Amino acid sequence: MDVQHRLAYAVGFLKGKAYQQILPLIDEGNINIASLEALITLLEKTFSDPDRDHTAERNLQSLCQKNHNLSDYLADFPRYADEVSWNDAAKRTSLYEGLSAELKDALVTLDTPKELDQYIILLKRVDNKICACAVERKGSSSTWRSPTTTMTTTPKPVAPPTTTTTATGTQAGPMDLSPDEAILEDETHRTQVVLKSQSLGLLADIALHFGVSPLNELWTEAYQADPLPN
Repeated sequence: MDVQHRLAYAVGFLKGKAYQQILPLIDEGNINIASLEALITLLEKTFSDPDRDHTAERNLQSLCQKNHNLSDYLADFPRYADEVSWNDAAKRTSLYEGLSAELKDALVTLDTPKELDQYIILLKRVDNKICACAVERKGSSSTWRSPTTTMTTTPKPVAPPTTTTTATGTQAGPMDLSPDEAILEDETHRTQVVLKSQSLGLLADIALHFGVSPLNELWTEAYQADPLPN
């Protein structure tokens, strides 16, 4: 494949501003660029970051694992680490700074290798142990059951029923009666009145027969001794 075919193939993938940048260099089907490498250099000068190294350093320093998986953090780290001119020691330090607090604590008692690739292998091994322990703790907590507590309820004392009376004042009032009992009491009262009246009448006849006087005094004494019922 000659240079023009290679350039035409590469330009066919360009879109938007990148294609507009190359369009003035196309004349009657020919692309006035010396080589494919020259096309790439032209596009990089136009669209690449002029301070690429410092931008990569800032991105690398701000990169953190936080609550993400270690695999996600390690996937982003090389993209910026490859663009900086740091040695392995500086890259390893930057990688350590971005680790989660849990993983940092696990590394305290371990000897860490100086080579960056060996250091990454160690991080993966330690992270796998942390994940396994977390799964085991989660399974143990899901199978634990809290002891049940039996609640006993003490029955509340029942207050005795209250009795409503019609009594007022300091003396006991009349007892409440049913309709049948009230009728019977009324009839008994009338009978007592009739009998008492008959007894007093008989007493008056005896007094007149024997000439006892005055009759009113005898009547009064008898009435006081046994008055008529109300």
